[in-house]
Amino acid sequence: MQSLKAFSIYTKRVLSVKDSYAVKANANALGLDDKMLVENAGMAISYALLRKHRRKRILFVCGGGGKGALGLATARHMLDSAADVNVSIAFLGHEENLHNESCKFNYRALSSIAEITDIDEDNIDTLREMVRASDVVVEAIIGLGLKGKLYGIMSHAIRVINASAKYVLSLDVPAGIDADTGTPNIASIKPTHVITVHKPKIGIEKSHLIQSTHVEKIGIPLSAELLAGPGDLMLATEPRLIDANKYSHGSVLVVGGSEKYRTAPVLSSIAASNALAALRVGTGYVTVMLPSGSTIPNNIEYKSILQRNFKRKALSEEDIPVISSIKHNVLAIGGGIEESAESYDIINTIVGLEKKAGHTIVADAAAIKAVVKSRNLMTNKLILTPHYGEFKAISGVDLSSASLNTRVNAAVNFAKDKGCVLVLKGNSTIITDGDLLKINNSSTPSLAVMGTGDVLTGIIAAYASMHKNPFESAVAGVYLHSKIADLLAIEKGNHLIATDVVEAIPSILRAYDYVVRQQ
Repeated sequence: MQSLKAFSIYTKRVLSVKDSYAVKANANALGLDDKMLVENAGMAISYALLRKHRRKRILFVCGGGGKGALGLATARHMLDSAADVNVSIAFLGHEENLHNESCKFNYRALSSIAEITDIDEDNIDTLREMVRASDVVVEAIIGLGLKGKLYGIMSHAIRVINASAKYVLSLDVPAGIDADTGTPNIASIKPTHVITVHKPKIGIEKSHLIQSTHVEKIGIPLSAELLAGPGDLMLATEPRLIDANKYSHGSVLVVGGSEKYRTAPVLSSIAASNALAALRVGTGYVTVMLPSGSTIPNNIEYKSILQRNFKRKALSEEDIPVISSIKHNVLAIGGGIEESAESYDIINTIVGLEKKAGHTIVADAAAIKAVVKSRNLMTNKLILTPHYGEFKAISGVDLSSASLNTRVNAAVNFAKDKGCVLVLKGNSTIITDGDLLKINNSSTPSLAVMGTGDVLTGIIAAYASMHKNPFESAVAGVYLHSKIADLLAIEKGNHLIATDVVEAIPSILRAYDYVVRQQ
């Protein structure tokens, strides 16, 4: 595959907490497990400390989570790298109470070569003495995992460090600072300097600490941010409230079909229903609007989909008020609608009303060609899903034999110019909003069969109905679609049909289900 370096400008400059976990999940999927990432980070930070603070007395104050693991690994690498360093380690808690596997491993590895002083509420004065005896305090208490108010030993340790007037170096995000908002907790570290890993976090920028922050690269490849992966499913997956009802997490309306093409919208609506069910432990609310005389199959698994019919055998102006009256926050439109000047006008009227209502629109097939004719319909909530032939029709650019670089540049320029999200379908599907870019590589040609594009439309619509970000929803939908195909190809080879993909959605997504109780 062509080098991705030229596309680094299309990645996020600063990361949220969810972004950080998503990048880590994608790195894990590429073969870099958490242990390796912590080792890389610990080594990089230890070298930075040795360059600036080699002759000083350095105290590491570590918590019991992922950031604590990073602090313990850094201390170990410093001790391994130089015989003349003066390093001491305070650990907030006790080894027997550790649940974080990375922290547990690094605690044991470090304790084999150095003394670790466990600190709890009963010996907080010991920490105070250790801080007093140091020149530099490396704070590795808690970072991205902060939830709720800080109490107990972590809160006391933060106050001890802040009261010391020592040089304080925080790792990744200062303890007690919200990594998304920059808001300080009931207790929060006031660092002299911050070493953050991979990329700055949004909270650091918002808390005005960015001027005293530098970034250490830890070997996370660019592909973890540019290639779609399981982390992108995490980004687009929202928790289901325990008391949620069928309207709580979005509703999808699928409009399409004609006398000639009756199945496309059915496939989209089934896919949306399955994705909603798998992600939200329920079916959600999906309506499909079909040509007069068409019906959804009477199978029991389709009972959760509501059906409405056009007034005629093709979409007409008479259907517009009905569409507006149906409860939904995402419209998937275009599959199976025959192309004509009349149908284009009707589609554009519908999309205009959807834009005014603030709904997300997933445009496929005939709807793609219809909406690009009017700049007034463009919105960042519009997701276009063309293949190369459709892209040539709407842009005049033939990408069927183009290099990845040419395809990316054409896609980015188109999305930026139109102000929409573009899903340019192919073996390497390109997803972009003109600023951000994701590439999804498929390892099988098994999706090149009738109906799979309609299923993709439904999956994207389902994610968009539950997640506020259309770009991230499109990436998640494309990745899930191809991941299912890759797994099914092992079982069925190149003999998939569209409904095979639909039926496999829940089993793939089960790992991403989670439920929270409303406070």
